[in-house]
Amino acid sequence: MSVPNASEVHEPLPPPQAIVPYEEAAAPPVAAPRPRTLTQGWRWVLACGWGTVMAGIGVVANTGFILGDPPFWTGNGLAVLPFILPALVLVALAGDWRYTIPLSFAAVVSTAIIGIIDLFHARPMGYGELLFALVGLLVTLAALAGRVPRPERSDDA
Repeated sequence: MSVPNASEVHEPLPPPQAIVPYEEAAAPPVAAPRPRTLTQGWRWVLACGWGTVMAGIGVVANTGFILGDPPFWTGNGLAVLPFILPALVLVALAGDWRYTIPLSFAAVVSTAIIGIIDLFHARPMGYGELLFALVGLLVTLAALAGRVPRPERSDDA
């Protein structure tokens, strides 16, 4: 018996598959953003802003230690006090929570309250904390521009 050559064996070709345009094949479906949440870019802006505020509050506390006039919250197990609400804002941003902006305003208020208390305990540290509360307020106000708008109502009736 002879072995057939490759040129002698003719197998049928598989049927051609449908050609999909590149734009449709390359782009995965994207879910529409939920109303009243922040867009991706503004979530990053707000997260970086609060990360900067938290770092700045840490610098203020360290400066207080160096100068011998630490903030009130550094003793008695209260060292996490100024970081609780800003950290919750970061968690809310990561989860794309609907109430991130009100939580951010609450973090501004808590940072300002800590700054006001420190005005009576360690005046320069209180000024620094109030300055970072202002930074948090400005970043939060700016992030209001990045909310996903509600869909427009159609008044057919």
